[in-house]
Amino acid sequence: MSAVMSVVATHPLVIHYEHPRWFDRLFAELDRRGVPYTKSLASHHVFDPALEAGRDRHLIFNRMSPSAWRRGEGSAIGHTLAWLQSVERAGHRVINGARGFSAFINRRKPGRLANSAPLMPSST
Repeated sequence: MSAVMSVVATHPLVIHYEHPRWFDRLFAELDRRGVPYTKSLASHHVFDPALEAGRDRHLIFNRMSPSAWRRGEGSAIGHTLAWLQSVERAGHRVINGARGFSAFINRRKPGRLANSAPLMPSST
């Protein structure tokens, strides 16, 4: 197991997460089972889209929370979405990828969707 500042992962499994303590039990179990993985803490993550295509392929497990803004990590939401789009274009497999994460972000902000919907005329 190793910590990274980018997706320069040394193991085939990358776990991208927001809160450092929420996944302690998962990491402990992976360690106990000898499963190699790379931690990717969203608040410390950086990436270069130009470098993603040449990397060995990874399985990326995205556990970034769309409610991160409540904990002062709002900028990590957009960053994570851009990174997921980049790694998917580069051919990495992603669980909770850009499309699902984007839908989850929009679901968490129903007012934004409702305000953008056209008004339907009343039938009365």
